[in-house]
Amino acid sequence: MPYVYIGHPSVYHGKRLFKILCQLKKFGQNRIVYRSTEQIHPEPSFYRILLAQPEMDPKFELGRIVAERVFRGRKREEPFNLTEEAKYPDFKLVPLEQEGEFCRWNEVKNFVHSRDAEAKPKFIQMPPLLKLCVDRNRLNHGEQIDSHDVVLPAHKIYESEHRLENRVEPNMMDKYLTGRFTDFKDFDVNRVPNWNLQRQVIPVCFKSHLYRIEGKKDYKKFISRQEENS
Repeated sequence: MPYVYIGHPSVYHGKRLFKILCQLKKFGQNRIVYRSTEQIHPEPSFYRILLAQPEMDPKFELGRIVAERVFRGRKREEPFNLTEEAKYPDFKLVPLEQEGEFCRWNEVKNFVHSRDAEAKPKFIQMPPLLKLCVDRNRLNHGEQIDSHDVVLPAHKIYESEHRLENRVEPNMMDKYLTGRFTDFKDFDVNRVPNWNLQRQVIPVCFKSHLYRIEGKKDYKKFISRQEENS
């Protein structure tokens, strides 16, 4: 009978790191492990275990691991903390006799930040409608519009290894504005169908709160207030 898989396929293909290291001498010191999700790159990517300190929990899944990292053929100078990544079932052990073939040490070079780090812009342009909203808001308050008011600080969301370039990346949202939204510069809320422009006269949650005490004095005040506003 054939297997029937239900749901999305698993992202990880391996074991938790401590499940592997607890079976090795000195908790796998100087042994080579790799993550299956990093093998999509043609360059060698792996870790050499420097220190492993398990917490001896019942499932042997927690602890501290420090390793030497090689990612896409670039070896990091500083030791890499694998503690957070160790909980994912994504690690595999390289046999001793296959380490030279797998690591390809002749292709590994030291990581140089100015050369190997991904170049990313320091700012990105705002989407067109957001930029229009900011411009109108500034003009309504009588404020001057600066070039830094219409860009977003992208450098605050970068997490991976990168080097910042003092440039502004253009926003590509324009190509998705089609039809009647192509002239967004003259955008007017009155053109939007079924737009409710009436002012909300009933305080938020006031009606639902008084509904629970219907029949009391406060509820009668609420009914008379509604009749005055209608």
